[in-house]
Amino acid sequence: MVEAIRVFMQVKDIFDCPVKEALEEYGKEAFCKEIYQSAQGALENNFPGAIDCTVDFDSADVKDWILGAENTSPILETAKRWNSEVLEEVKLALAPLEEIKENMGYSDIYSVIEHCETASEKTDFDYEYSLYRLRVTLSALSNHLAYACPTGIVITDTNYGHEFHTKMDKETLELINEHPKEFVIFWLYYA
Repeated sequence: MVEAIRVFMQVKDIFDCPVKEALEEYGKEAFCKEIYQSAQGALENNFPGAIDCTVDFDSADVKDWILGAENTSPILETAKRWNSEVLEEVKLALAPLEEIKENMGYSDIYSVIEHCETASEKTDFDYEYSLYRLRVTLSALSNHLAYACPTGIVITDTNYGHEFHTKMDKETLELINEHPKEFVIFWLYYA
């Protein structure tokens, strides 16, 4: 099964010239392909088990890329709401458990989990999937990438290579606000 992860990536170290110049020099498709291939290698090398095999670049996807070198507004807006989206995914993952809690008259989520772990009768509620989704979203909330991460990954450049986050920390937000043209947002597909 193929999954997709939203990648919010700083790309200044991929090219030997400023990002805007690289976009003009390479052309949009080749520019995006270079970035995609860099992200492929970075994710496959740093997240074995979560991202083992990425799908090759598809030029048809370029139309969906957001390039800070073309327009900084979507970069800044996405960065601003990134952590809210992570929290919203946790809320969505908890919703099925909350619903069962209300329907069965339990006082807390632990009681729902305890019931699901010990109940012998089958229900329409997909408990295993709910736990899986909650685990993945809580991983993102704790700044760890898990397979099928619902929000995405932020990749920034450091003196020592790439740095990875599932949430935007204060330093990353400041970096994006100071240099939005150095960032891109795209979807990377993997298995």
